Amino acid sequence: MKHTLIIFAVAAGLLGTACSEDDEITGDNGNVVADRTIRVPQEQPTIQAGINAARIGDTVLVADGVYFGFGNQDIVFGGKTLVVKSENGPASTILELESDPNNLNFAFELTLTSESGVTIDGFTIRRAYNSQGSCLNLRSVSPTIKNCVFAYNNAVTSGGAVRCKSASPTFESCTFAYNSAPTGAAVYLIAGSSPHFSNCILAYSLGGETIVCGDAYCLPTFSCCDIYGNEGGDWTDDIAGFLGTDGNVSLDPMFCDDSRYNFHLMPESPCLAANSDCDVDMGALGADCSQ
Repeated sequence: MKHTLIIFAVAAGLLGTACSEDDEITGDNGNVVADRTIRVPQEQPTIQAGINAARIGDTVLVADGVYFGFGNQDIVFGGKTLVVKSENGPASTILELESDPNNLNFAFELTLTSESGVTIDGFTIRRAYNSQGSCLNLRSVSPTIKNCVFAYNNAVTSGGAVRCKSASPTFESCTFAYNSAPTGAAVYLIAGSSPHFSNCILAYSLGGETIVCGDAYCLPTFSCCDIYGNEGGDWTDDIAGFLGTDGNVSLDPMFCDDSRYNFHLMPESPCLAANSDCDVDMGALGADCSQ
């Protein structure tokens, strides 16, 4: 009996050590799973540094400010599923890419299937310039992108803001404005990409059609979205059938002051829940022209 108690005591001690509070817990693939919050810039100086320090399941929380330069552009996730989130939303947290034809940069790139669970929440991304997909270059992933503003971004060939290849992201409450590319001025899709847009505004893009499917296998879907004032057309070709269904419209969103990057909505905007058939506002920002 004495020997039995000793064995139980040793086993319990080993179990307690194995499951101590500070130890790492791994999933089926051996990757570390966590739920910490890593703060930028308080704990890590840049968004990329925050991601590098994170483990799967962590949140990288970004404080108010304008972020630019090395570590805040050309951001990659290294195969990790994370939440990258601003502390107070896109009006307060801006990725300023400052790119041009001699200085090509993108904001985020997700190209590993293990990154499908990534969430990017609450940023304004502006003035990016890249060969394609200037803000988001997505391949074989299905992340969630929400409460983001993509404004005044340019691509040389396709996807003024977003390029998807075999990717089916979800865009929730996002605003796309004044993005430019010869093909897919805002979004370019290829290889069966099938994103869903809900409560989004896509307005005033320059160049080609706003959203372009590069092959017959793409299937974007929309609910409560406003596509309006785009140089290459609004609800055209592959997406034409969505206009007038499920709350989708083509009306002036009535931005407060887009020349000053203020993409809040005037009180009479048709994109506000009070003025539409949708239960929520469209776009990333509500009605507050004072900001």
